[in-house]
Amino acid sequence: MYALYRAVAMVKASREKVVNILSDSRSSLELLSNPRTGHPLAHAIRKVQETLTLKEKKSADADYDYEKIPLSWINKIREETILKWQTRYDSSQTGAITKTFFPDAKKAYATIRKLKPTPVQTQIFTGHTGIAEYLHRFKLLQSPSCECDADKIESVWHIILNAPGMKLHATISNTKSRQS
Repeated sequence: MYALYRAVAMVKASREKVVNILSDSRSSLELLSNPRTGHPLAHAIRKVQETLTLKEKKSADADYDYEKIPLSWINKIREETILKWQTRYDSSQTGAITKTFFPDAKKAYATIRKLKPTPVQTQIFTGHTGIAEYLHRFKLLQSPSCECDADKIESVWHIILNAPGMKLHATISNTKSRQS
């Protein structure tokens, strides 16, 4: 959410006429789309967005007829955006688990749109789960070891491929009880 807040603040400070802000943070986007949310950053983002929208309306010389924009232009913009996304995706040092599931950004986008993943699937795809490896990384657990074998690190791959009798959904849902 803070990254979106910073992006909106940068837009406000810039002189750019057209800006696209892309985000893969489903929780942040859901907060922003809910008009009843009391989250202070969501409120601040909406306030800046309203200010920018008012300025845009005041400075607009003519109404745009978006139906007159050639579809080829829209497709070109989409392709350029996806190419930029793939370049950033490839060069990023983060997202190793996600890149294993989805090595190509364009195909990932298409797959996710069709799949409409559940929150648990999203946690698995990103590695942002309530499993020991992730919790240990943020010092919420003393050890990244798995309950099935103290010599094994409880990672997404360990649970999917090796952990006997462990149910992934139960492991992820069990986050709060393990953080003590």
